Amino acid sequence: MRLVAPVPSPDVAIALTLVAGAVACRPPVPTGSVTALAATPKEAASAPTTGTAEASDLAAARALFEKNIRAIQDKDRDAYLSCYRPDERLVRSGEGGPALGFEDLATGTSTDPATWPTRLEATELTVHPLAPGVVYGSYRYEVEFDGTVRTGWSERVFVRTKDGFHIALSTAFDD
Repeated sequence: MRLVAPVPSPDVAIALTLVAGAVACRPPVPTGSVTALAATPKEAASAPTTGTAEASDLAAARALFEKNIRAIQDKDRDAYLSCYRPDERLVRSGEGGPALGFEDLATGTSTDPATWPTRLEATELTVHPLAPGVVYGSYRYEVEFDGTVRTGWSERVFVRTKDGFHIALSTAFDD
């Protein structure tokens, strides 16, 4: 039997390339490899390019990264979902492969605190500029669900949109 997978859009293909490259080689993916992942061509073209803008991008992405982790630790569904790009261009990937779109994330994110991790410890959190308005971040995690502890790496790609930074790509891979 031959299985044929749909051809992903260019944005999805770039994001999947980032995931493959970042997982295969730590430290993070080199600058410039996901330039096309910026929110839209118009937003990317209007992005500032100075060192000050880069520092601002890094600070905004790190603040969002910390908010995202804190929301998981606090089991705060609304705060968690507010971190992600609220459209079909959101990409999430892990052991089960990629999942696309915000609606899938929102539907699968429970309001029941018992379904959230008992504990999440995030260490080695880093952010790196990739392009104006695009920041890569990663952290080492130790997460506990019902007494079972797992460790691994989680990654994010943050993009500047008209509404500020959002997570456009999120991964988690156990050791």
